[in-house]
Amino acid sequence: MVENPYLDEGRVGVGESIPYPDGSFDLVFADNVLEHLPDPARVFAEVARVLRPGGVLLGKTPNKWRYVPLIAQLTPHAFHRWVVRWRGRASDDVFPTGYRANSRADIAR
Repeated sequence: MVENPYLDEGRVGVGESIPYPDGSFDLVFADNVLEHLPDPARVFAEVARVLRPGGVLLGKTPNKWRYVPLIAQLTPHAFHRWVVRWRGRASDDVFPTGYRANSRADIAR
């Protein structure tokens, strides 16, 4: 991302510490990220900090009650890494899932 010639600017950070000032964005988009958050409340607080008044967090994430997340929750992380390696992807491109912000009730909480 940092070396992408098509970006005007890029910074590397984590959801609990977004490297931008307060009120920097109208939109924050999380694409298949929410299922990996160990502490969603901290990340949501940080997103709220960098959003301008009226800004929006848009999240695309699997519903933890669908069959793929249910299976993922029942299998160990090492198995996920093995499947990804078997399919030809780098196993370090697989992140632990907690599904702590992947249902309407979880998000409301």
